[in-house]
Amino acid sequence: MQLPPDFLRRLTLGYLFSMSSATCTNSLGLCANCVHARPVESAKGAQFLLCQLSQSDPRFPKYPCLPVLSCSGYQKTPSA
Repeated sequence: MQLPPDFLRRLTLGYLFSMSSATCTNSLGLCANCVHARPVESAKGAQFLLCQLSQSDPRFPKYPCLPVLSCSGYQKTPSA
């Protein structure tokens, strides 16, 4: 799943990132282009990454601490 461009810009983890898209992608680590990462927005507008593997495998945290630098479940999103 490709993350929406505005998600990378507005990602909130207790504060708003004000980085370039490339820098923000680096701050997400592997999750930035993983097929299992899904953006989630709270009622207050905060945005997080949900690891969908967490629904079927307890080894994976629901909302991983970013950046994720190593992950046994990582699968790169196919290029469009």
